[in-house]
Amino acid sequence: MKMAYLEVKNLSKKYNTSNDYVLKRLNLSIEKGELVTLLGRSGCGKTTLLRILCGFETHNKGDILLKDKIISNKNIWVPPEKRNIGIVFQDYALFPNMTAWGNIAFALGKDKDKTTQTDEMLKVMGLYDIRNNYPHQLSGGQQQRVALARALIRRPDVLLMDEPFSNLDLEIREMVRDETLKILREIEATVIFVTHDQMEALSISDKIAVLEGGKIQQYDTPYEIYNRPVNMFVAEFIGRVNILEGIVQDPNTISTSLGNINSKEAIPHQKGTRARFIVRPEDVVLRDAGALKGTIIKSNYQGSLYDALIAADVACHDPLYLRILVPGSMNIKAGDRLTFDISIKSKHHVFATEF
Repeated sequence: MKMAYLEVKNLSKKYNTSNDYVLKRLNLSIEKGELVTLLGRSGCGKTTLLRILCGFETHNKGDILLKDKIISNKNIWVPPEKRNIGIVFQDYALFPNMTAWGNIAFALGKDKDKTTQTDEMLKVMGLYDIRNNYPHQLSGGQQQRVALARALIRRPDVLLMDEPFSNLDLEIREMVRDETLKILREIEATVIFVTHDQMEALSISDKIAVLEGGKIQQYDTPYEIYNRPVNMFVAEFIGRVNILEGIVQDPNTISTSLGNINSKEAIPHQKGTRARFIVRPEDVVLRDAGALKGTIIKSNYQGSLYDALIAADVACHDPLYLRILVPGSMNIKAGDRLTFDISIKSKHHVFATEF
């Protein structure tokens, strides 16, 4: 079993001008070589936690340990330059009067082996041929790689990345991200990545910490967080969902305005419990002889599929709108009728509630 490489214990943070804690008794354990994403809406505490980890801000309570040594608590505070934690900012923060080579070499200070190390890093990052270019002569992706190289050249124990791809155009963002992740995996870097993009977090992370209100709501693998959310916030925040309401009838059935919906797993709530449950668009299954019917209201054609909205037929009720995925080969349009079935994928998608 691997030991925690970076550990945050009961960390709390508030600013002097407020009685409210920005971070509340937060715990986080990261293994060496893991890529962990901090995911949450603006203002949830992601960047604050990053700044505390690298030493740019202090915290009020709790401990931060790196390689089993305390780097910050109420009695100990290791300054940023001695933590060996690198950071790549959202705006890259390159020196405009220095070449790509100069920006990277700057991180080494007066190291006597600066030239050799910088040249090697430029080659690893695929930047050697443009080493003499200044930031304004570089593309967004090249600037991002220079910033990454500058952070990595000192071989940090942990690399912090604060939404590093958000300034890139959509058409190159995925390519640059994939190139960056390939390099980070090859050197087995330990990375904490900040984003508010759920799909980005799901695609790149070993683990995701979902933050809301200064607390980690769930910390687990992307698969577990998507398929087994611990509460309704995580369920709604990660991916697209349809939220339905009903009453538990038996361990595998909920009665709803659409009729009885079956669950593939036993529901952990007693008969008669009012519940909200989530149905992912991919769990609305089109069938020629489906038990449910609906009308397409609108659709967004994406090549291999349509992202569509349907109004499901509901007896003596206003229409119930559901987001569904339709194969792109079907050539659908607004007004078309569909038949379908719904099955609750997991017991973790059902939450007892009052409504």
